[in-house]
Amino acid sequence: MKLDRKKIIAIVAFVILILIIILFVIFKTKNDETKLNSIYNEIKLNNLVFKNASIIENNGLYTYTVDIYNNSKKDYKMQYFIFEFYDDKDKIIATMVGYSNENIKANKKVTVNSTIDKDISKSKKIKIKIEK
Repeated sequence: MKLDRKKIIAIVAFVILILIIILFVIFKTKNDETKLNSIYNEIKLNNLVFKNASIIENNGLYTYTVDIYNNSKKDYKMQYFIFEFYDDKDKIIATMVGYSNENIKANKKVTVNSTIDKDISKSKKIKIKIEK
């Protein structure tokens, strides 16, 4: 009888541990964000790599363009990206939203463009958030 009781306790403990791990993963990836990074450096976030960034001004509008690579073996499903631009004193200059019209396929890239009427060309740092 004691052996059966120990097995049941071990199974229940194992199931609880698995549930805790699953909940941790779900809540951790809900809204991931980077720390402040140099705006033109390669930025890694989850299995995504942001690189080849540029800011182009045209008639008072500033477009931020970045290539996003999915380095995983699974398609990356997300809703949108939030780009926060900072000056050299870590003061926020602007916040922009970028969308991808499709999921980022495994080992592929998408290019995301976002345009704003604030001058972000003097930005030194960026923070990227992924909303899933």
